[in-house]
Amino acid sequence: MKLPYFSFYPGDWIRDNVSGGSLAAQGLWLRMMILAHDSERYGYLIMNGTPMPPEHIAARCGIPLDQYMPLLNELERAGIPSRTPDGIIFSRRMVRDAKGRKDNRQRQLNH
Repeated sequence: MKLPYFSFYPGDWIRDNVSGGSLAAQGLWLRMMILAHDSERYGYLIMNGTPMPPEHIAARCGIPLDQYMPLLNELERAGIPSRTPDGIIFSRRMVRDAKGRKDNRQRQLNH
């Protein structure tokens, strides 16, 4: 079941490395999280089981590829997104939150 929302913690955002980046990079990361929320695997930028192509991410975020790549590099230098061994970009927080929801559901079923 897809949730109609994702948790956003302003205090965490302010204390995270993302807040020290450019406003453009912060906006890109927020748009990437929105894409990851709606992805086939929650929290991951994945398409048909493979990493979402950069040109697709850029288009879905509303910026040209030549602007996307430097902003993604800025985010990666700051340690914001993570990548799986096969190169899928993901949000650690979103993945952790999804695991917590799954664990809570399982606990409720077992009681």
